[in-house]
Amino acid sequence: MYRSIITSKEGQLHKKELDRIVSTFTCPVCHGARLNAKIRSCLINGKNICEVSDMPIPEAAEFIRQIGDLKTDECAY
Repeated sequence: MYRSIITSKEGQLHKKELDRIVSTFTCPVCHGARLNAKIRSCLINGKNICEVSDMPIPEAAEFIRQIGDLKTDECAY
């Protein structure tokens, strides 16, 4: 996917040059999450931020409601 400059008028003028430096593949390490391994390894209730952000909004909202208060709950996050 191109960044927003490509869709601008100026970007269209420079498209040939930009095509040489803009990549359009999915990273084999993070699989498009754009987060490093340390962040992807952090789990809350068994899910990382990538998994939660991929959920439909109602499902993510329910997941977040079930997290609880970190100040009062004893947890193993």
